[in-house]
Amino acid sequence: MNAKPSLLTPLTRRMITTCLLLAALLTAGALRGQNATRAAEKARGEQMLNQARTDRLEANRLYEASIKAAQTAEQDQEAANLKRLQARRLQHEAFLLIRDSNRMRAAELRAQAEQAELQAKTENVEAMRLRGLLAHQQQVAADAKDAAAKIRNAIVNASDPGEKADMLKMADALNEQGVQAGAEAARIEQRIAPIQAEINRLNASVSQLNQSAQRLAPADK
Repeated sequence: MNAKPSLLTPLTRRMITTCLLLAALLTAGALRGQNATRAAEKARGEQMLNQARTDRLEANRLYEASIKAAQTAEQDQEAANLKRLQARRLQHEAFLLIRDSNRMRAAELRAQAEQAELQAKTENVEAMRLRGLLAHQQQVAADAKDAAAKIRNAIVNASDPGEKADMLKMADALNEQGVQAGAEAARIEQRIAPIQAEINRLNASVSQLNQSAQRLAPADK
């Protein structure tokens, strides 16, 4: 009866030693896996930074090009307005010579309709610009909140307290960025509403003016 304990003790020790060795090997393997994962993440991060730099340079180039295009468009618009005024003056003088008051009044109404239509187009361009900004801010808000959630989920697997603290700060910063982008999106939506209302008013005015002009004198074909 006393022989069993003497045989089991070395066996038990060997089993414990084997388990500890396996645990050490598994731990070492896990650490190597973590190191490999971190190296891969770092490489991916560097790649993303390079892409971000490229995108930022391209965005700056496009922005500068848009400024030049806007300046050219403004000059063209001024020239078009001048030509339009000259045409209206000539038309008015012509109708005075012809002595056709109905056609003169109809022409004035059509000129007002044209001006309202151009204003509606200008307002529509601004509305489209704001809708683009709105979509961008909404996407920024969604991406920031999604990234913050992913970082918070990853904090559970982090073992270093310092790393956890840094990740938590990053998650908080991203969450705040998402909140700010959401607030900016709400402000943009408020700006779009009155512009769209003005576009609707101008379009209705265009239709009304053209109908009145047509009743006075059918448009020249």
